[in-house]
Amino acid sequence: MSRAAGNGAGKAAPAFLSERLRTVFSLVPPSDLAADIGCDHGQLAIALVEAGTARRAVASDLRMGPLSRAEEAVRAAGLADRIDCRLGDGLSALAPGEADTVIIAGMGGLLMKRILAAGREVLESVKTLVLSPHRDVPEIRAFLPEAGFRITEEKICSDAGKYYFVLKAVREAQAEACGTIEGPAAEALPGMTEKTRFEKEFGLLIYGEDPVFLAWLREEQEKADALIRKLGSTPSADGENEERGLSGARMEALKRIRARRLDLGKAEAMIRRT
Repeated sequence: MSRAAGNGAGKAAPAFLSERLRTVFSLVPPSDLAADIGCDHGQLAIALVEAGTARRAVASDLRMGPLSRAEEAVRAAGLADRIDCRLGDGLSALAPGEADTVIIAGMGGLLMKRILAAGREVLESVKTLVLSPHRDVPEIRAFLPEAGFRITEEKICSDAGKYYFVLKAVREAQAEACGTIEGPAAEALPGMTEKTRFEKEFGLLIYGEDPVFLAWLREEQEKADALIRKLGSTPSADGENEERGLSGARMEALKRIRARRLDLGKAEAMIRRT
């Protein structure tokens, strides 16, 4: 199950995609050429072209095994003239000016960040990024403005027992038309620094009422509570805890976890104000 925080494209995703890839699919805008970097089996590129979302597509992968599977799937779909399967490392599979939409999913945020940073020449002509990092999502949120992009929409889904965030980012010039976030949740953040910090950590979903995001927040709070107990401290409503006989390193870890626990609770409270 997935929900949007923003204005989704409203396209029906094909049933043969996983829930995670259907969520990615839903954020891809109409494109002349959409590039799926790290395409694995190539099903996303096939779905985008068959649906008419992308006129053409590039499906690239660093490994020959997945690329061979993608090539076979593209041929079986009768789309070899519209989907180009390429062996390549990150954005090096693309020529500058070739793609207007780039999709990267199925890898960690730090690797994704390195791929984007290494491909700045290719990114110059890209209008939209659709990214789904498996971890280190805040790192991607912080990096995108440095690369000239602004996140305009986020979704979260649950697939096979795991949660996945999907981010849509557009060029700053395009993003100006999207305006700013307003409402009770935004007003709950006292100042730009706090607003920026929460948007980096939790994304635009804090301004919506997504039940999947709420479920993720609660699970993260439970994990934090378990870690606090393991470190020898019992969480209380105001965040104050008794700490006895803790080492310096353990105390620092406890402080970090407690701070995150408080932020998680605050994020949930913000959502309930919307």
